[in-house]
Amino acid sequence: PSMSDFISIPGSMDHRRPIQDLDQLYFQANFVQKMLTILCQRWALAHGGWFKANGVGDGYVKWAEGVQDSNLKELISWPTVKGMKRAIEKVERVYRGDTSKLLDLARHDIAFETVEDLQECLQTIVSHPFVEVSRIKNKLDPEHEDPLDTGYRSVHLNLRMLSDEALHMGLENHICELQLCLLPIAKIKSDEGHMRYILYRNVMGV
Repeated sequence: PSMSDFISIPGSMDHRRPIQDLDQLYFQANFVQKMLTILCQRWALAHGGWFKANGVGDGYVKWAEGVQDSNLKELISWPTVKGMKRAIEKVERVYRGDTSKLLDLARHDIAFETVEDLQECLQTIVSHPFVEVSRIKNKLDPEHEDPLDTGYRSVHLNLRMLSDEALHMGLENHICELQLCLLPIAKIKSDEGHMRYILYRNVMGV
């Protein structure tokens, strides 16, 4: 299938056992974050993915090179669980107090040099036996229009972990987020710019 086949899937998420307690969501998210990072490392290695890094010229390190070079590997800035302050803001301003709608406490992103690499990685994720893709937002689709994206283009996935470990720990209903993006776009997404984006969404109440 081509990238256009991975259309956005709109609508509400399927919350099988909604969790309203923020502390419980964070407890789960810390475990899911580690599982997601391991999977992202495997997917990036298989499909030429890049991760954000500190102290390198372009701000990104190709994971295949990081695996071979411990110095490069140490520069990678691994994502952590979303901060509590921002999570509370989203619950109050966007979800009207419904904590169960937080879908990105555990999150990760992978950048790719080509659309083909991104597409192959997406196909791998969709067919992975221990992952369930709950939702796809294909912001690379030319027909995708959302002024709140402010021009940023990527493929957003919401995932559930279905490995034996996740099932044993009762994490199978925790939804996390993975963004697949193109390297040229990822390189211009600065921390300062992201903070301005958050302020913009706060002003818009979304």
